[in-house]
Amino acid sequence: MTGARYLHQLGRNAKGPFVRYELTPENAGQLETFIDQAQGGTLVLSHPEYLTREQQHHLARLQSLEHRPFRLVGVGSASLVEQAAANQIAAELYYCFAMTQIACQSLSQRPDDIEPLFRHYLRKACLRLNHPVPEIAGELLKGIMRRAWPSNVRELANAAELFAVGVLPLAETVNPQLLLQEPSPLDRRVEEYERQIITEALNIHQGRINEVAEYLQIPRKKLYLRMKKYGLSKEHYKF
Repeated sequence: MTGARYLHQLGRNAKGPFVRYELTPENAGQLETFIDQAQGGTLVLSHPEYLTREQQHHLARLQSLEHRPFRLVGVGSASLVEQAAANQIAAELYYCFAMTQIACQSLSQRPDDIEPLFRHYLRKACLRLNHPVPEIAGELLKGIMRRAWPSNVRELANAAELFAVGVLPLAETVNPQLLLQEPSPLDRRVEEYERQIITEALNIHQGRINEVAEYLQIPRKKLYLRMKKYGLSKEHYKF
């Protein structure tokens, strides 16, 4: 997604909003809301194949206007040609995307970049949060290097930010804070960990629900239900 932000910053809509969404079958119905938020800026959609054929035609029509209301960028791991051939992407939308295509290597294809990128985003997060930069070594570093990072740089940056505030979302490692706690039932530990992750995400994004939901890669409705369960209010994190 970093490449998409650079495209936005270098385009004529750079002063407009930069709106990005990870499309899922659950949130694809909110396309009109995404479009409204992106007016005058750039709309980045990951996995546009989840949109209905009618929604895809609508996006293509908007992009064909003489004065486009926003710039559309599609992001995906599958080949655009293969998706069009499989009838997952409408022909009109395919031609919109095919005008300019940028192939980016995944992190798994450039493992030497993982550690320096993680350290870069960790320092950046700590500077913004006014936190000391924690040490990365031993098993933690091995876990970072072993992870596949399917969402690439964005997932790596998110993990670095959560690590900066004391939460480590790496399946191959253990949150050091959890090692210091007294033994408790598994369900309770899971709930405590989930609440901590949501709290820190709200703090990082200053209570902006759309960003928090995308950051955690869950639907807004599910996020609101979790916040209600743990007594969390977005208003407490706005500043």
